[in-house]
Amino acid sequence: MRDGRLSGAIFPRAGTTEADHEAALEEVARLWGACSGTPEGDRLGILATLIDAWEAEHEPMDPPDPIEAILFRMEQQGTVRKDV
Repeated sequence: MRDGRLSGAIFPRAGTTEADHEAALEEVARLWGACSGTPEGDRLGILATLIDAWEAEHEPMDPPDPIEAILFRMEQQGTVRKDV
């Protein structure tokens, strides 16, 4: 990050750093709620896509266990096995 701006103008470049990622997250927080079709909304969409791609590469998540996912959803909905 230079001068409070994301390196590479909006974050896309080879070798993007953790600091760039953090700055992009801060920018998304600032832009949150921007209307689509506006420059701010467009920037928000681009940053969200880039952040998603960066996190998929640098912080991958294993898919959830199917049974655990079902049990979690049941808990959220307040259902029990008998309800299913």
